[in-house]
Order: sequence, then C-alpha cells, then structure tokens
Amino acid sequence: MKRFLIGLLLAFPVFALAQSNFQKGYVITVSNDTIKGFIDYRERKSNPESIRFRLNNDAPIQTYNVLNCIAFGLDGLETYQRYDVRLSMNEEAISKLSGKADSISVRDTLFLKVLQTGKVVRLYEYTDEIKKRFFLAELNGAPYELIRRLYLDENTNNMVTADSYLNQLSQASYRLGFAAKFDRRKLMNVKYRTADLLKVTSVLNGVEPIKVKGTKTRVLAGAGINYLNGIYKGSHLLARPDAKSKVSYSPFINLGVDVFSNPAIGKLIYRAELSAYKSQNEISSPSRFHSFDQLTISAAPQLIYNVYNKSKIKVFIGGGMAFNYSIVDNDVQKRYNTFKNEFVVLEEPLDFEKFSVSFVGKAGIVLNKRIEIYGGYSTRNVVSHYAAFNIGSKRIAGGINYLFGKP
Repeated sequence: MKRFLIGLLLAFPVFALAQSNFQKGYVITVSNDTIKGFIDYRERKSNPESIRFRLNNDAPIQTYNVLNCIAFGLDGLETYQRYDVRLSMNEEAISKLSGKADSISVRDTLFLKVLQTGKVVRLYEYTDEIKKRFFLAELNGAPYELIRRLYLDENTNNMVTADSYLNQLSQASYRLGFAAKFDRRKLMNVKYRTADLLKVTSVLNGVEPIKVKGTKTRVLAGAGINYLNGIYKGSHLLARPDAKSKVSYSPFINLGVDVFSNPAIGKLIYRAELSAYKSQNEISSPSRFHSFDQLTISAAPQLIYNVYNKSKIKVFIGGGMAFNYSIVDNDVQKRYNTFKNEFVVLEEPLDFEKFSVSFVGKAGIVLNKRIEIYGGYSTRNVVSHYAAFNIGSKRIAGGINYLFGKP
C-alpha cells in the first residue's frame, strides 16, 4: 500500500497534464480571422506558449502558438494577446538573488494575459519559471514591463526591493493628464500584485475596479469514523501469525485549508489538513498481551485532483504525507504464566515515540461544491521502535467535510 501511495503521488503531475478540459473560446489568426470553438484549458502556473484548439467535439485538435495566432480567449475566463516585449530576467527566488539590482532583459514574442482594457491604459500579466511580471500599455501604445527588482544588500545581506514600477505609474499618470487624481503618497504604497495595480488602471480608465475572479482558498471542517488496529512487526511474540489485533473504532475531527492551482478550473488542489483522534489498541497471542491508548494529532499536506469535475458533483483522488504527534497512556503488558495458568502484568514499560510520519491516500465525491464524502487510508504510524521489532497502528477512515468558500 505504501508503494501504491508513493506511486500515486509521483503520477499526479503526469495525470493532471494528461487530462483534457476543453472550454468554449476563440482564436484570432495572423490573418485576423476569428475562429470560434473549444480550447483545452489547463492547470498551469505560467503563461501558455501554445494552445490546443478544436472546432467541435468531433473535430481534430489543432495547435496555435505565437507564429499563427495573435490572440485567443476562453469565454468568461481568460484572454491572451500576442506582443513583442522586452522582458526582465532578474530572479526573485531568495536563493538566487545577487548583490546588485540586475537589469538584464531580453526581447521576445509572448502571449500576455489581459487583466484590463480601457480607453486610456491596458494592464497585462506574464508569468514564467522565473517570476510574475506586469505590463502597462498607454492609449494605443505597445505594452512595457512595470519593473520590480530584488537584490541583496552587499553590506547587510538583507533583501532590498527596487520598486521602479511606482515611478513608472506616477510618470504615466502625468503623461496621461491624471496626476491630479492620485495622491502620490498612496500611489507609493501600491503593491506589485494584481488587485493593487487594477485599482490604479481602473482610476485611469474611469471604471470600477475589477474583482479578481475565483477565490484562491477555502476552508473545510468535518468529522468521521476511524477503523484502527495496532500491529507488531519484527522478532516478537506479538508479531507471530497467532497474534491477533483488536479493531478499534473511534471518531475524529479535522480542519483544513485548500489552495486551488487555478480557481477557474478547480481540478488541482493543494490541501493542508489537521486531524485529531484517539485509539484503543490491543494485541494478544496465547502467551503475550499488550494494550495501550493513543491520542494522535496529525498534520497532512496533500494533493487533491478532481478526476470528474462538474458543478453538481466532483470525484477526486488524493494523497500526501501525515506528520503525527502521539501521546500514549494506559500502557499494559502481560505475559502468560504457565504455573499460575493466568496472565501476569509485566513491569517493563516500552519507550514510545511522539513523532512519526506516514503516507495517506483518499478518494471521494463532492456534492454541490459543499459536501465532501470520502474514504482514506494511512500506512502504519510507528509509535515504538526497537532493534528487533516495532509497534505501529494502521488507520482507515471515512468522513464528511463541509467546504466553506468557492469555487
């Protein structure tokens, strides 16, 4: 089962990439022809270099890129336009920052994501493996990048942010005759993020700020029933074939947070889940007996993927790792005394480990975007480890979660 769960986790990225998700949309070719059809809308962190398109469900799939397409859009979701732009190449990952504000740039033809269009300015976004960038276009002019550079101070080694984009926005407002509409102090507090920049461009265009579609996160809470049993492994009397483990049923509660890779699609989800439960473990054989109670708090980061993703019902699979903190009490060990013909208590307490790691997998359905019903499995949670043997507990769970928020 552990190998299966590891394989499931490794297969997630491939499985996600293999899934098609054709949505209504259009492409505009280099000859300025608009073709309506369906675009394969993928879970991606970067702007697309190409798209897969078909006229209808039975039509062959065509590929469009910057060589044969000047724009494309998914109805009610996203729009992209092709532009030849200069692109800054300075890194933003802390581990890759240099001791100076790097000004290296390249020119490339790219699909920019349209965030807002208006009579005065247009705002675009471009994300690749290096970083996210924003572009501004004034009136009918070409887009130019709003520059932000991060670097390390050579003396203190602290990170420094060079917010050139603030001066760019200020200068643009002067050129366009909107300087009086901006309090410069407030303008200097604009963050390099979609919501803040949309507020600025909305003022310039004289429109209400656009709300960013789709909620990136949601909260979940729920409860369920555990099927638990303790298991010995190794060289021990309770690890032999004649040993029996008593099944324990216990309730659990859990809280979690979901982060959507793309809220508009809602297929790939990063989940962090916290659960708490108690188990009563009992393992016995003709010659030995051991029982102990175990309170476990488990934090489990997971990947969830909706293999069937409709508004009314979703079917998902998921997997991850559980980091467990356990407290053991009521530890009782007995050995069968052949002279007394009864079990006698052993005064040989075992050492129990508080921290352990296990693999988890789950599958289930979501009804009406609110009710999640699932079953899950966890590999052995080893709570005591010796050279010759170890003790762990296996968990099978069934539960219901209520999902707060969208999508």
